[in-house]
Amino acid sequence: MSFQFHNRLYQLRGYGRGYRLRGARITVCEAFDGTLTLLHQGKVLDYSILQEGERPIPLDDEKSVHHTVDQARILQAQRPQWKPAPDHPWRRYPSPTSSPEPSP
Repeated sequence: MSFQFHNRLYQLRGYGRGYRLRGARITVCEAFDGTLTLLHQGKVLDYSILQEGERPIPLDDEKSVHHTVDQARILQAQRPQWKPAPDHPWRRYPSPTSSPEPSP
């Protein structure tokens, strides 16, 4: 049996063919130093770490988000504005919001 906790994959060891704890609830106790104790019906379970996951990306606080947005605005303001030429193909067609010219 295996389970995931804090972005790590753990496997329980020494339990026959692995079906004994299928669907069972396990209590995970984490000490202040980071060590884990796994309990099932009051008994301590032996385990091993199968895979270390990637550390999660830290969330940005409001101050850093505002700084990022301000930097993006500055970069956008520095870029030259592109304006299509008067003979550009899409300028030949009337815009959908323009009113049709009155017919004589």
